[in-house]
Amino acid sequence: MRDKSDLTKPVNEQNFIPDIDKYCDEWCERCAFTDRCGKYSTHEMDYLETEENDVTSEVFWEKFTETLQTAKNMLSEIIEREGIDLNTPEMDAMMAEQQEHDDIAWEHECSRDARAYTGMVKDWFDAAKELFDDKRDQLVLSAQLELPNVNPVAEVNSIQDAIDVILRYQMQISLKTIMAVRRTIVDKLKAYPDSPRDPEGYAKVALISIDRSVTAWSTLREHFSDREDEILDILISLDRLRKKIEKTFPGARAFVRPGLDEITP
Repeated sequence: MRDKSDLTKPVNEQNFIPDIDKYCDEWCERCAFTDRCGKYSTHEMDYLETEENDVTSEVFWEKFTETLQTAKNMLSEIIEREGIDLNTPEMDAMMAEQQEHDDIAWEHECSRDARAYTGMVKDWFDAAKELFDDKRDQLVLSAQLELPNVNPVAEVNSIQDAIDVILRYQMQISLKTIMAVRRTIVDKLKAYPDSPRDPEGYAKVALISIDRSVTAWSTLREHFSDREDEILDILISLDRLRKKIEKTFPGARAFVRPGLDEITP
């Protein structure tokens, strides 16, 4: 674990890669660059507390509520200190503009398809309990019978890894796609002459998440042949979404993410 005293040093003395967390998939447990990431180092104890990162636990939501309250308090302090008046025509116009950008990004065809995929994942897993129960019984029986050329442990690990990947990227695909679309809207409206290519960076994360999800769904397709048609429909939807994102953000694949696409871990 990194010595917390290191965090007081300048960034260049801590060997951190600037902005490495900006275009990552936020899966720190599987990242080879955590020792080069300032964000991870700052919140390292939080990442190590697995229960605090489990969306099904009360601890997660308690921490989430605390974080929101802290942010709200900090915002109130800034508003009071700077003497900002939120009840002005200028502020109302700015808020209306921000909402308009959000609405446009939300309704973009890439965003709609990404959200639709999120719903497909939820529906499939909601209906899969009996499927998983049957597979569990089948694998237990195989282990008890010690059948030749059958490795129940390897099959369990393969299925579990595929499920982890799908559920991990279920929301990530939608989130990064919407962020990419929204940044495109803002950049065009403000006519940035030297855009940092944020949209392409976020779109690349969405594409990587789709690529990995396709591989994971293909794995489940091999293990659950009786659900092949359902899984094939999901794979087709993912492939269509992938092509739409690549068309909308043609430079996304070539975008070089700081550290992640520059350094071999």
